[in-house]
Amino acid sequence: MTYKQHTYTNPDGSEVTIYIHPDFDVSEIGRWTIIGDGAEIGNEVRIGRWTIIGDGVKIGNEARIGDWARIGDGTIIGDGARIGNWARIGDGAEIGNEARIGDWARIGSDNKTLYPVYIAPLPNGPKDYYITITKTTLTIGCEMHSLSDWWDFDDKRIMEMDGKKALKYWREYKDFIFKAAALHGWKKPEETS
Repeated sequence: MTYKQHTYTNPDGSEVTIYIHPDFDVSEIGRWTIIGDGAEIGNEVRIGRWTIIGDGVKIGNEARIGDWARIGDGTIIGDGARIGNWARIGDGAEIGNEARIGDWARIGSDNKTLYPVYIAPLPNGPKDYYITITKTTLTIGCEMHSLSDWWDFDDKRIMEMDGKKALKYWREYKDFIFKAAALHGWKKPEETS
């Protein structure tokens, strides 16, 4: 597919060159959104209001990016991916096709979620602890560890993370979290040897 060059005017009046799918309708870019130079936007993409898309970002077909989101320079967003409102994606991240990144989620620079992954708070759970499952790590809140580490954590180690609140959360949602990880190919450490 050959993308066509388009001059996009940012809210501050500055003009940048972006590359868009020939069928892309620029009216699908929300009001007050800033797009960096050299961005590529696929077909049927919707970008929310007050969002910032960094330089050289590539957005696949049918992707959706919410309001107030921030997408770092050089990030690649796969076809059909959904990025929630207020989400922050670091520079050089790769978000896989059909990935679901929830409202307020954070993805660090150079993080690669190359397969469908869901990043958001648990349904009916406390909104303090977002869950991120990637190919190599499980992150709960701001604690990122390998799954085998999470399997081995005892109550004392969980309490060190965020006190009684973390321990209560862990006891209530641990099984659900491990089941979600299993859907992404994770296995208990003894099952992998």
